[in-house]
Amino acid sequence: MESALKTIDYLQEVPDETINKIVFSMTFAKFDKGAKIFSVDETSRMMQIIQNGMVEVYTTMDNGVEFVIERLYRGSVINHRSFISEDKIDVNARC
Repeated sequence: MESALKTIDYLQEVPDETINKIVFSMTFAKFDKGAKIFSVDETSRMMQIIQNGMVEVYTTMDNGVEFVIERLYRGSVINHRSFISEDKIDVNARC
């Protein structure tokens, strides 16, 4: 988890002690296969780090077909910028 946080540009100069405090204050969630993590137009209120498994970030085309933009794996960080400003999410994500 610490190494995943250190990949975020605005946390690279943060002392290791602070990174450890962040890690120990995290809330863990387990999702079932196919479970939605977030959808288009939701407000981003948290950053997520994938500990195990895979997350698909995708969009739905005008004809209803889903297009997978990216597959994320262990150590990937999701919403590390948008949760600070609580931006609207413009893609979907599922496990």
